Amino acid sequence: MTFLQQEQSGVVIHRLNKISGKLNCSACGARIPGKEWTSDIKIFFEREKQNVPVIKSLKISAYGKRLIGVAIGCFLLVGAIFAANIRINVLAVIRPKG
Repeated sequence: MTFLQQEQSGVVIHRLNKISGKLNCSACGARIPGKEWTSDIKIFFEREKQNVPVIKSLKISAYGKRLIGVAIGCFLLVGAIFAANIRINVLAVIRPKG
């Protein structure tokens, strides 16, 4: 029996408190669906599910990393344009035309 923790994905991926499980046949390796579990297997699953530690974590998805990269790039671009504009204005004040 394998226990799985569900994740919710978006810009940030976080693990949910929902634990599910899957059962594989030890002889042939085929997956046994939950609706075909016997009452003993269901009781065992519910008992063992309570002993499984729930991991609480957040991580940034690939989409979120790209979004942050684009935001930082735009911020740097605007900063560079602003800095260049100030430099041009300062040079014009230092060396007046005429």
